[in-house]
Amino acid sequence: MYRLGWSSEWNSTALTKGTVGGQTYNVTVDGLKPKTMYGFRIKAWYAGDPSEPFYWPLEQQLEVETLADKPGPPGLPIVRGIGKSIYEVSWAKSEENGAIVDSYSLECRLKSIPFNDTEPIKKAHEMERRKRDTAEVAQKFVSEPPPQRKENLNWFLVYNGTENRWEVTGLDSRSRYEFRVRSKNVYGWSDFSRESSVVSLGELLILASEPQNIGTVFGIIALGVLTLAAFGLLFIYGKLGRRRIIMHLCAELKCI
Repeated sequence: MYRLGWSSEWNSTALTKGTVGGQTYNVTVDGLKPKTMYGFRIKAWYAGDPSEPFYWPLEQQLEVETLADKPGPPGLPIVRGIGKSIYEVSWAKSEENGAIVDSYSLECRLKSIPFNDTEPIKKAHEMERRKRDTAEVAQKFVSEPPPQRKENLNWFLVYNGTENRWEVTGLDSRSRYEFRVRSKNVYGWSDFSRESSVVSLGELLILASEPQNIGTVFGIIALGVLTLAAFGLLFIYGKLGRRRIIMHLCAELKCI
């Protein structure tokens, strides 16, 4: 039996039947979290009294800490426009699993380009060259190089750093892209995150500017209403003032 720390919930392993005294038995427990403390104890039944189980240790537990491991996969990359022609890709940090994450590697894939426009393709080839150069640098940080997969040749490295965000540079705003990211610690590379939705940077900029434009329109309308109201009040007060003066003059003339 095992449990997470001193949790009240015990988990059972596969039952080992017909044990013989003096022999060693091995039980494998899968699915444990890295760099985490677990408690273990034995639950046994004796042939003389199979109805009552025996626990060892009775009140304590055997404590074992699992080894550290490579990070968990980062969160889904999210692309958004943050200003005039400024875009950002961000993602949730990886679970460290017992060792500090020292870098994130963000890749993008070109999904579509404007008709008769080859400039994004040239940029994609340039990013592939940068990816090959960066792979040589990455090997200095870990004992084994990042895994290379033939099916990933159309993914291009666009960012390698410690922050879980990247301000987009070098991509064409008219093309459509998707992104994925992974992380690294001293134990190696994590699995890739889920791939982002396919996005167009130009469309993101329009969406980012719409709330601001709507706010500006409402602000102008509100200012116009206040201005008209102010002029209306001045007109009414001015008219009432003239009426009082005329009434005062008429009263004096009657007295004469």
